[in-house]
Amino acid sequence: MHYWGMVVLAFLSAIVAAGRMKQKQSGRLPSIARKWKVVSLLVMHVGVLLVIWMTGEIIQINQTANWPTQTGHIIEAVIGGGRAYRPEVRYRYTVNNQVYTGESSLNAPGFGGKRKRYDAASSLIEQFQPGDSVIVFYNPEQPSESTLSTVPTWDVFVKLVCGVFVFVIGLYVTLLPRRTKTTGSI
Repeated sequence: MHYWGMVVLAFLSAIVAAGRMKQKQSGRLPSIARKWKVVSLLVMHVGVLLVIWMTGEIIQINQTANWPTQTGHIIEAVIGGGRAYRPEVRYRYTVNNQVYTGESSLNAPGFGGKRKRYDAASSLIEQFQPGDSVIVFYNPEQPSESTLSTVPTWDVFVKLVCGVFVFVIGLYVTLLPRRTKTTGSI
């Protein structure tokens, strides 16, 4: 499912859940407690969306490891990206006598300090000189789709853990008992 489709779905389900909660709890919880419940449900949905999104990324990257391989050749390896430096490697490969050109950032994450990103990109492109041979993983159903790297980067796992953490925080706030004012008689 497309990312924004999941966001809309989660938002709508949070609204529906909040409406049901309001119907069930009208008169029982103070207004502030109901608002906390709605906020915590939204936070839980954001966490679930992040987990679904990153799990999909990991599955997609892992599937590329099962793609057939072909020997390709580096055309160009440069540092690109402007503000967020990253390696940009262009390569050429042949499948069934058809020549294809691919591009890869070698799954390098695009965040961190500017100097650190530049140094990381420099060290990666040093390994890929024009004319060098590389192993290209290509999609057998659509050979124009290819990659040089079949391993998820660490930032995908960080986002996955953040999604789980956000979900747990939302769940905790949802289940947290709230104190209500009690009026006592004298």
